[in-house]
Amino acid sequence: MDKDSGPAASALALTVIALMAAQLFWRLGEFPGLHGDEAWVGLFALRLKARGLYTPHEMNTYTGALYAWLLPPVFDRFGFSVRSLRLVGAVANPLAWLVLWGAVRRTAGPRAGLVWALLAAASGIIVLKSRVAWEVYALQPLLAALTLAAALRLADGGGRRWALLLFAASLLGVQNHFIFLSLPLALAAAAALLGARRPAAGLPFLPAALVNVALCGALFAVKPWLTEAGWPAVRAPLLAAFWLSPLAALAALPAAERRRGELAAFLASGRIAAAVPWLRRGLFGLLAVSLWFHALAFVEIQSGVAVAQRLGSLPVPWALALPLYAWGAAVLWAALSDSWARLEDGGLGLAPGAALLAALPVAYAALFVLFRNTSSIRYYVLPCHVLLAALAASWPRRPSLRSPRALAAAGAGGLGAAVVLALAVLGPPDRPPLRFRVGWHREKSHDFLDKRPVWEALEARRLCMLRQDDSMIDIPFFFRQVEKETPDCDRSRPFRAVYCTDCSRPPYILLLE
Repeated sequence: MDKDSGPAASALALTVIALMAAQLFWRLGEFPGLHGDEAWVGLFALRLKARGLYTPHEMNTYTGALYAWLLPPVFDRFGFSVRSLRLVGAVANPLAWLVLWGAVRRTAGPRAGLVWALLAAASGIIVLKSRVAWEVYALQPLLAALTLAAALRLADGGGRRWALLLFAASLLGVQNHFIFLSLPLALAAAAALLGARRPAAGLPFLPAALVNVALCGALFAVKPWLTEAGWPAVRAPLLAAFWLSPLAALAALPAAERRRGELAAFLASGRIAAAVPWLRRGLFGLLAVSLWFHALAFVEIQSGVAVAQRLGSLPVPWALALPLYAWGAAVLWAALSDSWARLEDGGLGLAPGAALLAALPVAYAALFVLFRNTSSIRYYVLPCHVLLAALAASWPRRPSLRSPRALAAAGAGGLGAAVVLALAVLGPPDRPPLRFRVGWHREKSHDFLDKRPVWEALEARRLCMLRQDDSMIDIPFFFRQVEKETPDCDRSRPFRAVYCTDCSRPPYILLLE
């Protein structure tokens, strides 16, 4: 692309994002099948509507009620259904894609924005997992995109409105799920590491980053101690403090910025200079541990194979899976290698915002293991968004990535991943469920099976009295009862629902009277 190709690159990127959004809304209520945790969130939203905000938590103390709190107006407007349950995320995720595209485009140019859109379109966790009505998939991408965009603006000298956006989006992100704290921490770590190498790169953002970590850390420390029984007595003052705390952080920011000179002197001191080699070794060691736990899972998820297996029960043959794994590994290597190089030179030649984004993947990858040492797919939402944004921004300045051979390999890998994701959505809904591994974690696709044959069987047999066993099938059944009652059901015939691991035909769920 030449210098005049910016509008064309932007138009193409927006077209790709529009197509991603269109596929997200297509069959939103049908694919994948309703998961038990999704159904729980929908039923929890009804309890919030009836009882008010009776708890600060969602399913556990490290998740918050924000997503469920947003659902009742949607149910009132569009009815209680799987599609309505997933609609908030279906709106929020395309907004996240647009925000990230805008941030990458502003930081590295229109061609980098186009690369971001193409990488996102080939990422299973971005394209398909955005359908799932869990707080990590529905809201975290948008909150992360706003946090990252605000941080890059602040690094480049943005005003107080960007600081307020940083504080508010980060706080909501941590309230939504504690794993979000990894992003404010990684931003602060990246700024400090850059500042130790080249103060002009890290110091513009470091005071705001430290205030943000303190703000989010306070919520992280307090929330687990709140109980449902004690919540009513403290709800009003704590909610007021929660909503006002970003403004309080904004008020504290000038005092932190006045200490920038002290920060610069500290980072430039001989003690820090002597410690830098040890800090490098420590960072490398932490990164190595994190990659030991998470690299394989990231590759499997970024390739699209694990996501297609989980949501669509798609058996991907090894002849296709291995090249896709190679492509996922290349994405990981390309993002981390450039990030390490930028940390080594302090982002020399880059504007502070571009240097911060370039340094972020290594800082984030190294810290991620402190939050999760298991490989459930949902935990990789933030790493995938961060690494792909940084990789896209690095593309224009890396001749090796723009060579014909590299472009052909990247195009083939991205196209292969997109084909696998399309097959997962377009294929028959009655595929047999799969058991497989993602990194160190055992996964199965049973929980995302199409439940419609089960509903039809229940209605045909007039069954509605479930003997609850606390299985992942029970909660979708209760969701279905609220959505549509079984006509003329026979309440004298209780039944159980269990997965059938030996069945060769759908629905792969047995109804046992």
